[in-house]
Amino acid sequence: MATCNEDHNDCGDDALARLIAAHPTLFRGEEPRVTSHLPAGWYGIVDRLCTDLERILDARAQQFSIAQIKEKFGSLRFYWDLDGEPSPLFADVLGSLPADIALATFPTDSGTEVVIAATAVGTRISIRGTDALSRAVATRVTDAEMESARTCLTCGQPGRLWMDGWLHVACDHHKRPDAVAPEMYRRGKR
Repeated sequence: MATCNEDHNDCGDDALARLIAAHPTLFRGEEPRVTSHLPAGWYGIVDRLCTDLERILDARAQQFSIAQIKEKFGSLRFYWDLDGEPSPLFADVLGSLPADIALATFPTDSGTEVVIAATAVGTRISIRGTDALSRAVATRVTDAEMESARTCLTCGQPGRLWMDGWLHVACDHHKRPDAVAPEMYRRGKR
């Protein structure tokens, strides 16, 4: 287990447990349904996200569940459900889509919308509810995910995307030894 300094920046093993304890309304003392991991450097981002979600959800917080928290393609993923609303679905694609559909929202006949948006390393295609509450939650989650794309997952300081075969966001101090900027990696300058 990692040692823990006063501000908990290197407590990767217990960041999720601390988050669960700090937000009993959202977590109800339980881990997310799917195995999850919260990098220590992103604790502050997700803690603020949960505080904001409690405010946004208000009386409906008991109907909210967190399905999974993890790192994917170098940034935070926070998957959730809200009882009585269409469950959001997400697909992340490495690389970009053609410019004419890169940022778009398409309504469906079932009370949902398809949203195509840029991520740090590609494109996310999501299907989500169109009611005001679902949109507010989705917007706040997206903001947190985007913040993680520029925050070191180890210490929480400003970071950038690095690649060494795997993507990760880190400050210069915490980047993996053989990691380079993605544009350099793609050019074969490892």
